[in-house]
Amino acid sequence: MIACIVHGPGAPSEVVERARRVLGDHGLETWTAGREEASASVAPRLRKTDFLLTLGGDGTFLAGARMAAPRGIPILGVNLGRLGFLTELEEGELESGLVRFLEGRHRMEERTMLQVQLVRDGRNVTRTLGLNEVVIDRAEDARMLRVEIEVADQGVGVIDADGVIVATGDVIRVGSHPKRLKVIRFGPPEDFYRRLGEKLGWGRPLVPLK
Repeated sequence: MIACIVHGPGAPSEVVERARRVLGDHGLETWTAGREEASASVAPRLRKTDFLLTLGGDGTFLAGARMAAPRGIPILGVNLGRLGFLTELEEGELESGLVRFLEGRHRMEERTMLQVQLVRDGRNVTRTLGLNEVVIDRAEDARMLRVEIEVADQGVGVIDADGVIVATGDVIRVGSHPKRLKVIRFGPPEDFYRRLGEKLGWGRPLVPLK
């Protein structure tokens, strides 16, 4: 078997080596990829990959999901960030979790991926995948905008806002990807909601009950 380790920008090298050691001790060949690497640069190696491990937060897991889903590769997420409610393991569970997976003591959860296409003048400009949602945004950091609006050289007004919606001759098509993401899980499905409660405080009263 061949395993790909996808790591976030802040993943310590010693954590990556811990993962490689466990996988290597169980006979797996490993290779690593940064979560920001272009898909075209890793595509040839992904075609021969049997298992994908992410080391980072939810952003790293989502990047790994875009690599894994189209190729039917099972994915396991290890949280090195603050929230990590999409990932299955915390850093301290890295070795034991990998052993459980390699020994077959896990279940496979399938998630539908979103497929997004930008169509301009009848041709596909770009195509991408998403797991939770699709966000269309500019590349810069968000900040308040002051916008002066004119229509046919006639001033309409000045607006301070978080953003502006601009209509365009472009078409955004969002649908389900033909292949589903295979996520490695150890607990029951309801554990996802337990993680949300622990990390985000969901289901807890704002004011203590009397």
